[in-house]
Amino acid sequence: MQKIAIVTDSSAALPSEMILKLQKCGGFAVVPLSVEIEGSSLGHLSEDEVGERIALAHALGHTIKTASPSIGAFQNTYRDLLNQGFETVLSLHLSSELSSTYDVARTAAKDFSAKIIVVDSQTAALALGWAVLKIHELAQTLENPRELAEIAHEICENIQLFFYIPTLDALKRGGRVSPALARVGQLLQIRPVATVEDGKLIYLERPRTIERAKDLLAAHCKRESDRRHAVEFYPEHERTPIATGAIVGAHFSANRSELESWIEANEFSSNILISPLPAVLCAHTGLGALAVAVY
Repeated sequence: MQKIAIVTDSSAALPSEMILKLQKCGGFAVVPLSVEIEGSSLGHLSEDEVGERIALAHALGHTIKTASPSIGAFQNTYRDLLNQGFETVLSLHLSSELSSTYDVARTAAKDFSAKIIVVDSQTAALALGWAVLKIHELAQTLENPRELAEIAHEICENIQLFFYIPTLDALKRGGRVSPALARVGQLLQIRPVATVEDGKLIYLERPRTIERAKDLLAAHCKRESDRRHAVEFYPEHERTPIATGAIVGAHFSANRSELESWIEANEFSSNILISPLPAVLCAHTGLGALAVAVY
């Protein structure tokens, strides 16, 4: 029997059908971050309804707030998995530089002695989600939770997230960018291309047109993929998946057809895992964002 269960949060951006599949396999759980619009929680709505409400809120300029799961939500999830017979829970979460989710999970884990290992992924979206998928796969056969946690760190360190944001408005409302930069961005129509480094949001380019932003996003993905193909990667653990230079995942925010056209135009693999940008991230990026994970 699998001895190690895997927990993540909704920022991992795994498609709902994939989450259900993993839950049926056993030893897997997702703890949701909350989203509120004008003080009203969206927790009771379906995934599609949440997406529609967020899209409308962005269009109307309403305040959208996100929050980490509660300590109780983590404790209930951990307790449930341990009661099912799992000996250890590996809990892998959104960068602590972007959210307090990791810190909340660590606080919740204190009530369970050493049975819960919490990992700060230092990333987000499918860069986190893809790592979660690989770790869940390894947990079927690997019985040493500390080794599995170290492998999780290695995978997260070797995966890069690039994304394009069509406007700085949502980031400004969510406090993710300074009002001064947001004003300049609005004036110059900046559409930033960014990444996550050491867990933090880093702006790479500040193009002024959508097409230029999408071209730069593709260029960064190709450059990173080529670099990874050119350099041999020696993992510390024999079971660690080797970096391949592959684009493993991509997100869209209300523009799936645009993402698919972009993938085709740049001749990226058709095997890329595609999923909607989760509500908790869409709340900060706004509509029209594209994101890509390279491993």
